[in-house]
Amino acid sequence: MNCLFVIDDLGSGGSQRQMVETALQFAKLGYNVNVAYYFMRDYYEDILISNNIKTIKILIGSPLKRILKFRHLIRKGNYDYVISYLGVPNFICELASIPSKKWRLIVNERSADPKILSSFKSWFIRLFHLSADNIVCNSVSSLNIVRKVNPLIPERKLSVIYNMIDPDLWKPLDAYQFRKSGQLRIVVAASQRYLKNLSGLLKALLLLTNEEKRSLSIDWYGDRLQPPFLDNSVTEGMDFIERFQLNDIIRLFPATKNIKNIMLEADVIALFSFFEGLPNCICEGMALGKPVIASSVSDIPLIIEDGINGKLCNPDDPESIAAVLRWFSEQDNEMLAQMGRSNRKKAVELFDKNIIMDKYLELIK
Repeated sequence: MNCLFVIDDLGSGGSQRQMVETALQFAKLGYNVNVAYYFMRDYYEDILISNNIKTIKILIGSPLKRILKFRHLIRKGNYDYVISYLGVPNFICELASIPSKKWRLIVNERSADPKILSSFKSWFIRLFHLSADNIVCNSVSSLNIVRKVNPLIPERKLSVIYNMIDPDLWKPLDAYQFRKSGQLRIVVAASQRYLKNLSGLLKALLLLTNEEKRSLSIDWYGDRLQPPFLDNSVTEGMDFIERFQLNDIIRLFPATKNIKNIMLEADVIALFSFFEGLPNCICEGMALGKPVIASSVSDIPLIIEDGINGKLCNPDDPESIAAVLRWFSEQDNEMLAQMGRSNRKKAVELFDKNIIMDKYLELIK
């Protein structure tokens, strides 16, 4: 069986990681898997190639020519299944399905950005979901947005499938020691762009006392975007850190393929985004048995019980973020370990790759 995965790029983003993981699982089951993309960001390409998955780069600047090239690829490629990720790639694959198709089309919605409801472009491209066989959302919040944008989509086409984790790969260290350096080490694994809210975290740090700040060590690892994706968050953040002498408290690093080992050595995993679908770093942090700090957005409050396996904050309010940082700095190590154990148990129940793959295979029967 031939399967084509389509996405905008192979950068280090969460959607890309989930697409790669899903493609690898299909390949392990014996499917002939190809991956097509159109922006030259190839962070994950070597992983695909090393697993005998063919990558197809369609590097065409003109959107119309890109659409036509993908249409030709999909319609002439003898694919049994086409699985796409994100708004524009979904739209491209849905256009390729008109007026008819012989393959099964599964499109993945990965964002619960409320601006989708007020954006003409976002609204327009989702009208074409009617030509897909299945629309998979990775959160209930994303599903509700899809329903509002296009109420004509039959419910039988809609489903929620959470992110997948390999619990044997993402597992806690035995007898992990918290605060080995004397500080609470917090790791953020997210791209360094506006929606991830670096500015909110930095403003929150200024609200802490010097003693509270000294009790924390924050390392942020994430993609530093290049044009046309670039915003000013990284440079503004670096200037802010320098101006207010926060260098000893927080450090910014580029994305790394060693992120699992870095997260293993963290005491807490954090994310301060303005909006999310279902963030990988939270799922992975839970699987590693780490307490988490997360914004109270999308489905995160459904999986993080405030004060039980993590703490929630309001990403629009630096005081809320500061209060959560303060709360964690006051907890003893046994409390942190207990929260981590709770997260590990929940992650295996919700995100195990075998459970998630069974849901995808059910769709393509």
